[in-house]
Amino acid sequence: MFQNPNKEVKSLLDLVVKCKAGLQMIYIGKDSGEQVVCELTTDEIKEILNKDVDTTESDLAKLETQVQMANLQFPIQASEDVLIEKIELSDEAVIYICRVDEDLCDMNQIKANAAEVKQGIIETLGNQTDLATQLFIKSCVNCDRNIVYRYIGKQSEAQHDVVITVPELKDMLKKE
Repeated sequence: MFQNPNKEVKSLLDLVVKCKAGLQMIYIGKDSGEQVVCELTTDEIKEILNKDVDTTESDLAKLETQVQMANLQFPIQASEDVLIEKIELSDEAVIYICRVDEDLCDMNQIKANAAEVKQGIIETLGNQTDLATQLFIKSCVNCDRNIVYRYIGKQSEAQHDVVITVPELKDMLKKE
């Protein structure tokens, strides 16, 4: 989180170390009220300040933090028939777990229209101008992770993955 800090952050961290203190940051989900706590001891802060950080390790740590913080928002009703339950991180992808109410939408319909569903997701993500979404997409690219929307039937448990590949994510970033 504090790898390669800018001048102001480095000054703050130096002061915290000088006072032999630590840091505790608490992120609270706006709707869920769930909390993620990040604590750093004096020794951990010293290590951060004195260490040349492996960029890959740093990028993965950022992505893990982004996923953890994003999960505070879930579940979210994406549409009348789809509830996004949570996000998971795997070695290949960031996976959105989406439950489909099969009384309102047949899983076969999602499979049959997979190209259109994918194009809709790409357009939605590509049109996001907020910094958080742009940083998230960049983190996925830096960590070589696809974005997967895993649609799972609420009743049948049938599933279908819609995969946005790293090259497609790179194209989104080029449009900025």
